[in-house]
Amino acid sequence: MSNLQIQEIPCVILCGGKSSRMGVNKALLQFGHQTLVEYMYAKCHQLFAETYLVCKEHYGLLDPRVILEPQGIFAPLVGINTAFETLKSQKIFVISVDVPFFSIACCRDMFVFLEQYEIVFARSQGHSHYLCGFYDLAILPKLQAQLKQQNYRMSDLVSQTRHIGVFFDDEAMFANLNTPQDYQQALARIANG
Repeated sequence: MSNLQIQEIPCVILCGGKSSRMGVNKALLQFGHQTLVEYMYAKCHQLFAETYLVCKEHYGLLDPRVILEPQGIFAPLVGINTAFETLKSQKIFVISVDVPFFSIACCRDMFVFLEQYEIVFARSQGHSHYLCGFYDLAILPKLQAQLKQQNYRMSDLVSQTRHIGVFFDDEAMFANLNTPQDYQQALARIANG
């Protein structure tokens, strides 16, 4: 493990949410000159040699990198489970498609804790960002037990593992695009540089 390089860890972008508050599939929203999923893929691929999208359907974009997750259940745990089962990797980095302002530098800051913990996630003032972090295959039995119980709470999984939340003081870096208002604010933010 000590010789593992960050770029050797697969990055998994979770794109399988309902987008119910947005009203349309978030991943396919225009973001600059590309879709949000293309933007996130390009950003993550700057650091991670292998970057994958975990989705409910093929978008016709980046198809070779799409991992299809089961239909019917909209929960990040399903996507993480599907990624581990498909990739057979000891560790993965997980990020949600709807946090376009996260910094690649924060990945390096979290990476240094990977040897001691099974889950290393980002934390900011008053918030735990479980969908921005590294996950170890050792969590899979606990994750799958939770799925069998139909318990989809990320916090319940994290609490059963050796974990650490790495603090970042830039709360805006983890802003989610959940609503049309969030999306408009994000577009204004990129327009203003």
